[in-house]
Order: sequence, then C-alpha cells, then structure tokens
Amino acid sequence: MKGFSVRNIKYMRAFAKAYPNFPIVQQPVAQLQHTDNERIEFVQAPLAQITGNDKIPFVLSHISWNHHILILDRIKDKDIREFYIIRTFQNGWSRNVLAAQIESKMHLREGRAISNFDLTVPSDISDLTRETFKNPYLLDFIDLQKEIQERDLERALIQNLKQFLLELGRGFAYVGNQVRFQVEKDEFFLDLLFFNFSLNCFVVFELKVGDFKPEFAGKLNFYITCIDNQLKGKEHKPTIGVLLCKTPNKTVVKYTLQKLISPIGVSEYELKKSLPKKLLKQMPTREELEEQFRSLTKIV
Repeated sequence: MKGFSVRNIKYMRAFAKAYPNFPIVQQPVAQLQHTDNERIEFVQAPLAQITGNDKIPFVLSHISWNHHILILDRIKDKDIREFYIIRTFQNGWSRNVLAAQIESKMHLREGRAISNFDLTVPSDISDLTRETFKNPYLLDFIDLQKEIQERDLERALIQNLKQFLLELGRGFAYVGNQVRFQVEKDEFFLDLLFFNFSLNCFVVFELKVGDFKPEFAGKLNFYITCIDNQLKGKEHKPTIGVLLCKTPNKTVVKYTLQKLISPIGVSEYELKKSLPKKLLKQMPTREELEEQFRSLTKIV
C-alpha cells in the first residue's frame, strides 16, 4: 500500500500504540446465516452480547477513522478513550457531536445523578438506568438570564428540543410538555414527559429554578403515580422521575429519596455562562460595531 501522507502515518502509529491488541484481520460487520427455508439473513451480534476484551476491538472497527483521529488528539487516558468510543458506537454520534461531548466532559457527568435507583429499579437494569442520567445537564444552547421562571426554562427547552435530546442521550423520545392529568375533579400538569426506549419506560422531568426542597420529590412522586396508573402500558417498566434544580445540600437530597418507592433522580443544570461584568463594560456596543463597520466599508 502507498500514497499515505505523513500525517496519516503518524495517526496510524498512534492508533497501533493505543490499541496494541486490535486484530489485524477484522471480523465482518455481519455474518451470513442460512435459515430453514434457505433464505439468507444478515445477523450481527449487539454490543451488549459482546463481553470482556472482545468489546473494544469490535467497536473500534465500527466507527470512522475521523472519529478515531479526534479521540486520539483529544484524549490520552485509555479508559476515557474507551468510554467515548463505546458511546460513539451506541449513539451514532457524528464527529461534531463527539467533539461537543468531549468538550463538555461527558465522562464526568454520566451516571452522576443523585438517585434511589439502587433501591427502586430491578437489578438487571439498575446499571443502565444509572448510566442514562447525568449530573449536571449542560443547557448552554439556551440563552437565559439568571432571574428566570420555570416556564421560561421549559419554553426554551422546547424551542431547542433537538439539542436537549442530544444532551439527554440515547433512547429518549419527546412525548409532550404541560401534560395534563385529571384525578377526579382536579387537574395537574407536569413539565416535560419523555419515553426512553432503552429503559422501556416513561421519564418525567420536573423543572425548578431554585435549590432542591424535599417537597419537590413528593410532587414528582405524585406525577409518577399518575403516569403509572393512567398512561403506562403493561409492557412498560415503572416510570422514572428526574428533578432538574440546584443541589447545594446533597445529603438532604439523599435523605429525601431514601424511603420513596418510585425511582427518582435529582440533577443540576448549567445555563450558558455570561461574560463577567468587567468584561461586558469593555465590550463595544452594537451601535459602535455598526459604526466601525460603516467606516471600514467607506475606506474599501
């Protein structure tokens, strides 16, 4: 083989050094199998069925070379590299989305929600449930001032639903906002409702702009009960609730969730960070920029 650039050869060497046990001859993406009626089907083992040392070589051959270059450039730690390789395969991330996830340090946020999942979720899916929820959630794609109301935050998330779904991660599908439930003559409206296909359950998000309070969990627990009784199908797993708020006292959160029988997680969220006031004063106004632009145009 010939025609490789120096840059590409350097990346090949870096790849070989990073993954010394990667097989030279790859396994085919799919194997042909004959069924009883002689029809031919493509059969591919899902990642969950591949264990031990076989998982990483399998995934390495299923993401693009440009993804590998990005990972080799940005990440030196072996375990962190493997984290992003597997998540790229599982979520089908583009190179740009992968870059954004690395920039946001997703490996430090995934599975960090304060929750009672270990006590309320069946053991066979407890690890997957824990990994599904992050802390904090980065909502830097919306531009809101610090003095906001919960409806402002909800409205902004709906307007940027695609970015919010990317931040939530794999398996989430939007169901609705301000979803109405009626209990006898009383009406109730929950903030955001999703369905997660990986967990096979509804997930309700309750938004709070202030610090966590124990009564928030009681209200969310009520919404979970409404969904389980009025919306959940027999084939669905129990509904999960997530509170998005500030959590300065994590011990209070843990005490609140400890005796609840509904699976609930509590996570913080981070909005777009504004420039410090000192820098803002030094920045030119819009009118000043327009005036400078007009001056430059005249000169040209």
